[in-house]
Amino acid sequence: MSQLRAFLVPFLMVTSIMAALVTGVHYAVNASVIKSTKQEAAQKARQWIVYFSNNIPNIENLIETGDPSVKQMELIQNAVAFGDVFRFKLFRPDGTIATISDEMQFRAEKGSAWSKINKKAIAVFKTGVANISVNDGTKKPDRPDLYVEAYVRAFAPDGKVIGVLEIYVDQTASASIIKINFSKLEVLLPLLCAIAYLIPSLLYVRRNEQARQAEVAVRKLSEFDTLTGVFNRRAFSLRLEEAFDLREEFSSGIGVIFIDVDDFKIINDENGHAGGDAFLRHVAHKISHNIRESDIVGRFGGDEFVIGLPDIDHHELIAIARRVLAEVSLPLDHDGRTISGGLSLGVYLSCGKQTTDAALRAADLALYHAKETGKGSMVEYFEGMERAMIERRVLEKKLRHALKESLFELNYQPLTDPDTKQILGFEALLRLPDDGDNYVGPDVFVPVAEEIGLINEIGAWTLNEAIATACEWPEPLFISINLSAKQFETGDLVDTIRNALSSSRFRAQRLELEVTESLLISDSAMVEEQINQLKSMGISIAMDDFGTGYSSLGYLWKYGFDKLKIDRSFLEGFNVDATRQKDIIETIVMLGHKMGMKVTAEGVENSEQHSILTELKCDQLQGFLFGRPMSASDAALAIKNCNEANKKAMEEKQPDSEVA
Repeated sequence: MSQLRAFLVPFLMVTSIMAALVTGVHYAVNASVIKSTKQEAAQKARQWIVYFSNNIPNIENLIETGDPSVKQMELIQNAVAFGDVFRFKLFRPDGTIATISDEMQFRAEKGSAWSKINKKAIAVFKTGVANISVNDGTKKPDRPDLYVEAYVRAFAPDGKVIGVLEIYVDQTASASIIKINFSKLEVLLPLLCAIAYLIPSLLYVRRNEQARQAEVAVRKLSEFDTLTGVFNRRAFSLRLEEAFDLREEFSSGIGVIFIDVDDFKIINDENGHAGGDAFLRHVAHKISHNIRESDIVGRFGGDEFVIGLPDIDHHELIAIARRVLAEVSLPLDHDGRTISGGLSLGVYLSCGKQTTDAALRAADLALYHAKETGKGSMVEYFEGMERAMIERRVLEKKLRHALKESLFELNYQPLTDPDTKQILGFEALLRLPDDGDNYVGPDVFVPVAEEIGLINEIGAWTLNEAIATACEWPEPLFISINLSAKQFETGDLVDTIRNALSSSRFRAQRLELEVTESLLISDSAMVEEQINQLKSMGISIAMDDFGTGYSSLGYLWKYGFDKLKIDRSFLEGFNVDATRQKDIIETIVMLGHKMGMKVTAEGVENSEQHSILTELKCDQLQGFLFGRPMSASDAALAIKNCNEANKKAMEEKQPDSEVA
């Protein structure tokens, strides 16, 4: 008996310990399964909400009406098929049901159950704390064996909380895997019970780490731009809104810098999309490393970035903007190639009471003006900028309307012989009528027409209209037409001019085309080729406004101009230093003649200027002294009068006997 007792006591103790350990393991396993299941389901729910918010259109209307459209219903079915979610309910903020994913099976409930208030939904909506429960579905025909109900907030695409989603997540497979991993441990020998404690702990830690990493990944996807690593538009806007909510705590204002990459399409075309992506990352990197730790950066579109700078003064704001502008312009080495690019910046400093949207709009307006003024520039917002924007839009509309309805007008200003004052030809001057009796200046509307892509059509209209008018003039009177540098970019200019000459049967030798140095600065081979083709047709090419730009002798030599037009500003200089201006003009005339070019002086307004320019051997004169810009009919009359005057003068010079 004593031997039996000696055996039984240890046996019972070991058995008790084993039972306690096994029981402990069993409960620990079940607790781990439930906890892991909840965590995994919660993670799946968060991921699913991101998918649901981004893929169901007009979700706020669905919340309000409860009646999904056909398209919404189709997308809802797709949403249910995403992940392990097999059903959901969408609640309004007041706890009533807006819709159910399997709504067609529950339409009869709409009059009663749908109007009931769900207190869990209300609590989740108010607190933001998810309500998650694990359920046994083995006794329910329309449920998985194990599923989780998760009440979580529902968001609109802009991040606004609009209701609550009750999501049903199938966790049968996940729970089964966990149970299989743990089931054998419950019957192992006491020696392995310690290990049985260790393994679930390790798995639990691993599950937690995986859940944490998944949460970080989801957060990164929902807040950060995947290409550049900066905030996406939604996340940036939320943080900038927070800064504006806290502005009373700042001693200074809030800065906003709108950024656009100059000619990004060209960067993409020349370096491929991989090169374009590399340059965008380069931009984001340079921005991030040249701002303060408290500042935020977001990517708003393909090549648009925005910087928010809380608690900053004007001096520091401008310094940061200039630093970013300079750093991004540094070349980027990518895949054995050098990529160069620049930025346009719109800068605004918000002080006092102002909304986030108003500040962003002001910076965006400044960016628009920066791009108007040229590449690689920075413009600060100023009062009246919005009015300038409106006026610009009005002008764009006016240009399109004038082109469509042929409302443009051409005036003609004569070019005359200095000695005889005989009309040699006319320069066609484009005019855009204003709403009243005035005209919009070409220095105002031509740059806008170039920017919005209308200059080629306007140029073609000008060419055809001017040639049609010149066809009525007696030979050898010529017509001179100004060309925009933009008209050379498409490569269609030569064909356009050739067709205009052919259809009108106008001799190419009577056509003169005027270009400015802005066309030639790029030193483009395409420009040179087109000029050579035009010259080979017999068309005369004139350099207009000589002396106002670089006045490069290299341009004169390379392109072989037929004519040099001295800008009117040289004649205005007679009022300041007549001797010096005369010497300068004489030098230009001699240069032109030495290079085989005719020389025309613009802006001749009085007899003294006429006398000096005649003495200096200018070939042609143009200005108010000989005629202001006039209509086609007035030009025809001026030609007639000039011819009659010349005829009379010649008759008066002949001896009386010859006249008789």
